Amino acid sequence: MAGFVHFCQSSDISLSLLLVADNGAHLKSLLNGFQEVRNQNENCFKVYSCESVSQVLKVLEPPQVDFVAFCVNLKRLNALTEIEESILRLDRAFLLDRICLICDSSQSVGSLMPKIVHLKHKYQLHVLWGNLESKPEEVGNRLSRLASAVCGITSGFPIITHRSWHERLRQQDDFSSIPSDITF
Repeated sequence: MAGFVHFCQSSDISLSLLLVADNGAHLKSLLNGFQEVRNQNENCFKVYSCESVSQVLKVLEPPQVDFVAFCVNLKRLNALTEIEESILRLDRAFLLDRICLICDSSQSVGSLMPKIVHLKHKYQLHVLWGNLESKPEEVGNRLSRLASAVCGITSGFPIITHRSWHERLRQQDDFSSIPSDITF
């Protein structure tokens, strides 16, 4: 039987994140960047990390997380296939803007860019590009701001990032096709 990572906003902390990276250097870099953000921010973040979602599922009591970030290893051709398999193991609530792909801009994207764009649109993912080697704190800061906004921790103008929302904004009102002489 397949397990699932469950979604639930915690009451004792403001935001819990799951960082998934199969590259140990990227994971360590992201955790260091997040530690700097946590020291500067008044919000209390709980950060879980693992190399794959299946590791989390083997734990007796898997953590309940609010946001999941996958670090894409651009050096491995099957990395995006593994990420897609991991996405399917998550609770459906994550598919509503609570998943992010983190791509290292210091690496060459090559032939993976179409697959990244395909996953972004298929699962409505956020994609962050950043240099994980030299500026992990910037990536951590951007990720924390994105997760806080998406999960409703911070208030303000909502971020509209997905194609489906842009298409809805461009469509005409449904009322424009109703003749004006009809009374209800």
